Formats: sequence, structure tokens, C-alpha cells
Amino acid sequence: MTHSTIPHAAPKPAGVTALQELTKNATQGYEKLLQLNIAATQAFFGQFQVVMDAKEAQSLRELQSELFAPLPNRYSAESQHYQLLAEDSSAKFNKIFQSKLTEAKNNLSILVDSVSSTAPTGTEVASAFLKNALTTSQGAIESAQHCASQVLQQAESSFTSVATQAFDAAGKAFNMDVSRERLSVASKHSEP
Repeated sequence: MTHSTIPHAAPKPAGVTALQELTKNATQGYEKLLQLNIAATQAFFGQFQVVMDAKEAQSLRELQSELFAPLPNRYSAESQHYQLLAEDSSAKFNKIFQSKLTEAKNNLSILVDSVSSTAPTGTEVASAFLKNALTTSQGAIESAQHCASQVLQQAESSFTSVATQAFDAAGKAFNMDVSRERLSVASKHSEP
């Protein structure tokens, strides 16, 4: 009885291809993260230069209020960019993982069928038991994956909702503090 090694050797190039796809995905995610950080750093140093160019304490105080007022909105926007970047990378990774998992399930089924067809006579019951166990385990795994996917989607949705509410509340609170500070500065200048 001879067995072909070609079907067993075929997954190796596919594994290398999957690794290349994952590496490419990670590199693209890193590049996007780096671009986002560079843009944030450039914006910070641009604002820092404006503050350093202030000549008087009063103009520095006004600039400070003007520069800090949009910070919660910027922070919220950057956080959303980071979240979108993470979701995109995660989706790409999950797509590759799911395709490889499906491919592995198919290869396992082919292997079990191959073993069953070449099994000696009298082992039909054992072969049927093995096939049934394989089918049952694959069904349980698919059910668990579906449940995990739903839990993950609900958690992401909850996190997004909570984060959005927190950023909105922080922005409103910060804007209220800036408004009070402006009123106190204005009242100090209007006093004789």
C-alpha cells in the first residue's frame, strides 16, 4: 500500500502564504498607526510654536484657552481613528484565520475519508464512529465560534458606545471649564 505525500505537502505553501498575508496586514497596520502618530506630533509642535511666540502673559492665557478647547474633540477623533485601525486589522486577521480554519477542516475531512477508505475490512464501525465524532466536534466548534463572535460584537458595540459617551461628557465638561475661565478673566479686566 503506497500513500502519496503530495496532499500532505500541499498545506506548507498555503501556510507560508497565510503567514505572508498576516505579516503584510501587520505591517500595513503599523504604517497607518505611525502616520497617525506623526500627524498628531506635528499638530502638537505647531501649537507649541504658537504658544512660544506669545509676547505677553495675557495673550499666552488666551492662546492657552484657544488651544486647549478643541483637545477633547481631537482626542475623540484620534481615538476613533485608532479604534477603526484596530477593527480593520482585526477583521483582516479574522478573515485569514477563518479561511485557514475552513481549509484545515476540509483537509481533516479528506484525511478521515482517505483513512476510512483504505482501512482494513472489519473496521467499518470504527471508521463510522470516527467520522461521527469528527462531524460532532466540528459542529461544536462552529457553535462555539459563533457564540464567541456574537459576544465580541456586543463587547465592541458596548465599548464604542461607552467611549463615545465618555468623550462627549469630557468635551462638554472641558468646554464649560474654559467658558468659566474666560468669564473670570473678562471680569478681572473689567474691574476698575
